Amino acid sequence: MPAEGQARRCLLCLAVIQLLLCSPAHAHPPYEHTARVVEGPSGPLSLVLVRTDGIVFTDPVGLEVRDSTGKTLSATEPAREIVLACWPFAECRVFRYDGLFPLLPEDVWALHGDNLVPVTGIAFRVLGVLLLLWDNWLGYIAAVVLGALPFLALRNAHAASEGTSRTVRVLIAGLGGAFVLLVWLYVVVLLSSLSLPLILLVGVAASAIHRAIRRRWSSRVAQEASQ
Repeated sequence: MPAEGQARRCLLCLAVIQLLLCSPAHAHPPYEHTARVVEGPSGPLSLVLVRTDGIVFTDPVGLEVRDSTGKTLSATEPAREIVLACWPFAECRVFRYDGLFPLLPEDVWALHGDNLVPVTGIAFRVLGVLLLLWDNWLGYIAAVVLGALPFLALRNAHAASEGTSRTVRVLIAGLGGAFVLLVWLYVVVLLSSLSLPLILLVGVAASAIHRAIRRRWSSRVAQEASQ
């Protein structure tokens, strides 16, 4: 397929996907989801994620600890994202992330009985980065792929043969890619609960792995050709 066709197709697919995500905003009532039910000192406890309406921004989310009657015993402040980690060998931990560019958790709590008790320590903050990725790994992979498409389209346009048509292709890919990246940034930073710094880290790691594989493959092909 010609480079111009590949560039247009990449940009069109990305624009359609992201514009669908940016549907008109409508106010909605708070909604909740029971993330986990654990055994408390006086019976079962429900760990409930409660989201409120963010209108054109990310819906803030908070975690509430409720007893079997639905009474709230403990709760966190609303934030951009809440990650809950419960292990068989330890108490449940709650990680709270806030701000436009979160990476490290703002707060960490442990569920002691029916109360959330603050936890400090750099180890939990580092663990929070891994849990943030693990909690929505598919979303981060999709964000990296979609964010890379404009650059791939521009590279394909540059790969075309020299001439006026190549300049036009590069211009179209550049302007279209800039628009798509602005939409991508809006979706990632303002609409979703994803972490832009973490997306960039995943992208850098994926690029390094891809380059290492290509170098190893090229070296292997060269060795086989020389034999």
